[in-house]
Amino acid sequence: MKTKGLLFFLLVVICACSGTNEYEEFKTFKNQNWPLDSLAVFDFAVENIDDSYRIDGYIRNTLDYPYYNIYMQYELLDEEGLILRSSLKESDLMDAKTGKPLGSGSGSVFDVTFPLIESYKFDKEGNYQLKLRQYMRLDTLFGIQAVGFKLAKVQK
Repeated sequence: MKTKGLLFFLLVVICACSGTNEYEEFKTFKNQNWPLDSLAVFDFAVENIDDSYRIDGYIRNTLDYPYYNIYMQYELLDEEGLILRSSLKESDLMDAKTGKPLGSGSGSVFDVTFPLIESYKFDKEGNYQLKLRQYMRLDTLFGIQAVGFKLAKVQK
């Protein structure tokens, strides 16, 4: 298990240093369970308002995850706490017909990336916050190891 954790950390560091990524972060859950009342909160800064940004979500799930999809609610907030965007998103984690895991990975752990916001232009430089919560209406969602997001400049 320690080897998987180290590999995951190295992957995050490598991805965070490549391409046009501005920011990337993951939150892990104890015992691979995402409680309904556990909000994943990410703080980040935007220094360039001339560009538009794409915000992607990440789910790291195991084969123990009992469903083929996941519903998540996100909120993008400015530094005053005002909600700039909010929406409910669905992402498939497994093929609904075959049960085959989607995304990248091997063994029993897989990473799925999905768009939260395709293109967003921030009005001002400053600190922002992204909040993610599972919206599966279960007290505890089993088989979810981590959730995260990536902020990247939209290529012109």
